[in-house]
Amino acid sequence: MGQLSIHFKKAVIGACTVSTLLCANPLQQAIADVLPRASTTGKPNFITIVLDDMGFSDLGSFGSEIPTPNLDQLANTGIILNNFYAAPTSTPSRAMLFTGKDHHQSGVGNMPTWVRPEQRDRQGHNLAGYEGLLPEYVLPFTEVLQNTGYHNMMVGKWDLGEEPEYYPSKRGIDQTFVLLPGGDTYFLSDAQGKLVTTFDANYYANLGLESPYNQNGVEFKDFPPNAYATTYYTDKTLEILDSRDKSKPFYLNLSYITPHDPYQAPADVTAKYLAYYERGWDVIREERFTRQKQLGFWTDNLQLPARPENVPAWDSLTDEQKRYETKRMAIYAAMLDILDQNIGRVVQHLKDIGEYDNTVIFVHSDNGGPFSAAGSPAYQAYVAKNFDNSYENIGNIKSLIGSSPGWGMVMNTPLNQYKGDTFDGGVRTAAFVHYPQSKISGVKYSGLTSVMDISATILDMAGAQYPYVYKDRPNTPMQGISMAGLFSGQVVSDPERWLAWELDSAKGVRKGNWKLSQKWIPEQNRWDENWYLFNLTIDPFERNNLSTKEPEKFAELLKVYRQYAEQNSVIEISGKIINGDLGGLINSTILSDARITGGTAVNYLYFNQKTTPKTTDLVEVEASIQPAKEHIGLPANIFVQVTYTPPEGTPVKLMFKQDGSATLWDDASILPFFSVSALTKRVPVPIYQGILSLPGKVDILLGYQLSDGTMVKSEKPITITVGS
Repeated sequence: MGQLSIHFKKAVIGACTVSTLLCANPLQQAIADVLPRASTTGKPNFITIVLDDMGFSDLGSFGSEIPTPNLDQLANTGIILNNFYAAPTSTPSRAMLFTGKDHHQSGVGNMPTWVRPEQRDRQGHNLAGYEGLLPEYVLPFTEVLQNTGYHNMMVGKWDLGEEPEYYPSKRGIDQTFVLLPGGDTYFLSDAQGKLVTTFDANYYANLGLESPYNQNGVEFKDFPPNAYATTYYTDKTLEILDSRDKSKPFYLNLSYITPHDPYQAPADVTAKYLAYYERGWDVIREERFTRQKQLGFWTDNLQLPARPENVPAWDSLTDEQKRYETKRMAIYAAMLDILDQNIGRVVQHLKDIGEYDNTVIFVHSDNGGPFSAAGSPAYQAYVAKNFDNSYENIGNIKSLIGSSPGWGMVMNTPLNQYKGDTFDGGVRTAAFVHYPQSKISGVKYSGLTSVMDISATILDMAGAQYPYVYKDRPNTPMQGISMAGLFSGQVVSDPERWLAWELDSAKGVRKGNWKLSQKWIPEQNRWDENWYLFNLTIDPFERNNLSTKEPEKFAELLKVYRQYAEQNSVIEISGKIINGDLGGLINSTILSDARITGGTAVNYLYFNQKTTPKTTDLVEVEASIQPAKEHIGLPANIFVQVTYTPPEGTPVKLMFKQDGSATLWDDASILPFFSVSALTKRVPVPIYQGILSLPGKVDILLGYQLSDGTMVKSEKPITITVGS
């Protein structure tokens, strides 16, 4: 035993010297407990606890002031995954968890409500890889685990299909109690036990349902009075654990909606935190960062980055604004407090039924912490009509609020940006794994890990093989890498491993300690298509853009992204939300697989095919050409044809160049807007930005012409009707 202890200590110390582990302080906390443990028989059980929209610093073990002793106990006696990455948003992250593959291979290439025209066929059906759910042709690891002899269970948010054929009960999960959509209210029922929901009547009518909840494949409507989601999910979890097939090892997916909006919590729990958060986000953020240094997440020489530009100084707020923001964060803290208490119930129950020592528990957030945008005018009107977001009512049963930029900044301390971005604030999440039989505990593992690795680890430890064929068609292998070796002290990671992202055009790459990132520009309702390059060794909070100063490294990571996009069949789209599907005809008659999208954004709203701006509005006209496959790589002239019809008068046809010059359009010749030496998979066509001072109707057609005269042209125009 003595020799084993000495050799193991050398292994841990050696790993620390190559920075694979950030060792806890003092060192003995990172040394394995090599004394014999209570023996268990059979295969291990597995639990994945998925938290929803939780920021990197929101747990006590990650620097938070919010009391989370039960989660902290699991983290501090487990292995903290200090470079763990998920997807930028929830649905793709869950698809990656259940398949061990990138979300483009798992049916969620984009968020279901974000799917663009280029990601649909001509009949409006989502293309393969962009279904917005877990398709029947994609194999979840739960089916493999079930075939290996496991009893599988799920409680909480499903978010991967709301039609019966996509229910989790059809995907290898034996017992389920699930919220089918991506979220809903926390106060599930009123005093009479009647369902409370944030969805309008059309949602339920379209599905033929009255409730978003489902139990074992059957609609669930029988709620107790005053049910609160976090507590009720836990009640259901304990019921399912007790009623499972006890002759088999088990897998449990426990997907709380906490702390996703709407922020709601019992008033007495919220009241505990009001005084604390009166000090404001600047002070709270500083304190979290200080605690993170003390916990060993960051070295002492690192400085907390400046407050983001979109966040005002706390002291600049009015007293009324401070009062409202204080309560917003107090509600959030109350939600996490209640969550932690309920996870404590689950852990205690595992101990009570004798399964704790043989259960591997993974805990992670599905993406980074958010801030909530106001939404479209239609959504704002819906909220105003159906909810009461006054100071007195926020946090209660009929309120609907989320985070603000200031508190979102705090949640992700000290990472940059928010949920949705490929900066670390959007994709690097709090995560850890706890296994009482692990030979190491109390450590921070800094090898690059992914949400895809969880299912790979589970199948590895269960002795199951992910098959190469599924439903008589080839099945691509998992992209996740098993972490099972960590539990036996194998702590060396692959320095060449890389991860990459694409969601709704936002892209990112992490390779070694270099990172490419992109972000959302909220004031312009679009993604920033610029690439930002960071050296995380000296700039772990992504503040110093090196994209022009390190051209070779930039090119290396860009090549990695292109490899990722090719491997996962990513459809390239614009960072601007262009909703107009203009089609594409070859030589004005033949339907082409070319896709031309375009539209006009008025005062930075989304780009739509038909708009009606005033002469004082800022308009931006933009298009995107997806050439026919056989035309990619060929030289071409891009053209823009405009028909202007004044309120009273004859239409005028013009053909424009990119410098603004124009000539009359006679249908016989093409004046290039601009030329390209080789068509790429997507050709952006920025047409105009400014004010249209002349009332009337403007119709814009566009396309490209090859050197042999072949012409691909939009079927429908971008139409702008300018009013005075």
